[in-house]
Amino acid sequence: MALECYIVHVGVNPEVGLPPPIFGRICLWVNSQKMGDDTTVVLLNTAALMFQGRIKNPTMTDQRLNMKTDKEIWEFLNTVLFEEQESVSFAEVVENYQRFNKFCILPGPSEAFDGETAFLIETEMVEKWIWQDRLTQKICSEVLPRGTFRQVILSFLRWFETQARSGGVC
Repeated sequence: MALECYIVHVGVNPEVGLPPPIFGRICLWVNSQKMGDDTTVVLLNTAALMFQGRIKNPTMTDQRLNMKTDKEIWEFLNTVLFEEQESVSFAEVVENYQRFNKFCILPGPSEAFDGETAFLIETEMVEKWIWQDRLTQKICSEVLPRGTFRQVILSFLRWFETQARSGGVC
């Protein structure tokens, strides 16, 4: 797994103490699969904030997902997190979001990843990425050693913090 990111422009934040807006291109590679459109310039601060929230979860497991296939996991999580469900109460929607949002690594509406949605499920030894290919609509998955996502994202966040402090000058 790798995260590819290029800075295109660093702006100036008029608010004292806040990081500058940093614009660039970003994509994630999981083995040979690319997620995101690295030809589009996006606000990298948004991606950094999203990733900070995603790595705060100590565990990415849930018994309700254990016996499901990759396709069933993707359909279940996509439904409870992003689709309108008329037969579900508002309290259930909130409960589902609080319980299952931690699995969403790439939220579809995020500009940084061009509408792609990906979920990460962990077991004792591995983490499994599950996503829907934008072109074929096929549900795809890749298995990586557990902790890979966290290591890559922590590295990105350290790099991003350095760029924010230095104004994008290395």
